[in-house]
Amino acid sequence: MKRESTLFKVAVGVGGVLIISAALQSATPPKNLKKVNDHWSAWDPPKEFPEGSKIYTIKPGDTLWDIAKRFLGDPYLWPQIWEKNKYIKDSHWIYPGDPLLIELEAKTVEEIKEETQEEAIETAPTEEEIEKYHLAKKMKPPVPLGSNDDIYCTGYIGNPDEEFPYKLIGSEYITSPSTMYSKVVYQSTRYGIEQISRGERYALSQGDIVYISGGKEAGLYPGMELTLVRKAHIVNHPSTGDEIGRLYEYHGRVRILSVQEKTAIAEIVYSCRPIGPGLFAKEFEEEPIPAGRPGTSPPPTLLPELEQLEDKIATIVASNYNNVSFGESQVVYLDKGSTEGIEAGDIFPVYRIKAKKDLPPVLVGEIAILTTKEHSAVAKILSSRYTIYIGDIVVTAK
Repeated sequence: MKRESTLFKVAVGVGGVLIISAALQSATPPKNLKKVNDHWSAWDPPKEFPEGSKIYTIKPGDTLWDIAKRFLGDPYLWPQIWEKNKYIKDSHWIYPGDPLLIELEAKTVEEIKEETQEEAIETAPTEEEIEKYHLAKKMKPPVPLGSNDDIYCTGYIGNPDEEFPYKLIGSEYITSPSTMYSKVVYQSTRYGIEQISRGERYALSQGDIVYISGGKEAGLYPGMELTLVRKAHIVNHPSTGDEIGRLYEYHGRVRILSVQEKTAIAEIVYSCRPIGPGLFAKEFEEEPIPAGRPGTSPPPTLLPELEQLEDKIATIVASNYNNVSFGESQVVYLDKGSTEGIEAGDIFPVYRIKAKKDLPPVLVGEIAILTTKEHSAVAKILSSRYTIYIGDIVVTAK
């Protein structure tokens, strides 16, 4: 298996067909593979393209990321290629032999922002539209705004130097009895340089047994559950560059089986990302899935007076897996939280501003708040009229 980029990975699928999936996601490949001309595919590519079209045939090992870098000069423009090839129903899976219509002139993110800004300039809303909007907010029944994974497989933005009481220090896996007493070695892992035995295994998941530092002396007891956390990167504000905090990623959860004086044995009971020595741990806190009324964003022509809402504007500053553009169902992080009056279950519109000077903001989507910290929040995108980017703003006025 070969890692092609931070956004995609290549895996061998049915019949040896190379397929592309989003990194660190457990997406299930389509099961309806069929023979298309001389290759296998899950899609129905068009048999003809407009005259003069530039066509590229997907090759083994290709990714939309790499194809965008080769033809458009920027790998982050891969959604433009996907947009031109709508026969591909899921961008996580592309197949060698399928044709791709390539855009001859790439559009930059700023150009896309300007276009969406111009498209959104419409006539003012009628009184009837405004009345329907406010009535809908009151009448829609509340529904769950996310899932357990949205809450327990995301994370939070916190103090850059946050301390954790426990740490995952090893697993029970060894290669053979002869390695049990072999000398300790140091190994470079995704969690840093760790001191490990020769037979230790990484990329653990649900059901595996691990060892936790602390034990009875640190207050651990059988049945106690701990959340596993990785210290990720520092988050800076996309506009000002000011440091906001550090992103802490949840990797899963363990339940303590037995305790010794300074260590404890635990079982992984919930896994989101690969688990291994070096992860930090803290006591698990249950957070209920909030409920709300999706579809309550204002009409695109009912625009907020941003100058009067300076203290009611949050910014999308980070995301899971370091994505920079988002659509429906993806999770993002905001730079404001409970101290600024944001609560779990709140639903807010998302706008894009300053794409072109003197033009009004563009309504690009709607998000729901899942969890909050003092000065940050985790939110799920409920709908998107246009692609949402890091730096787009959320109007939190209630």
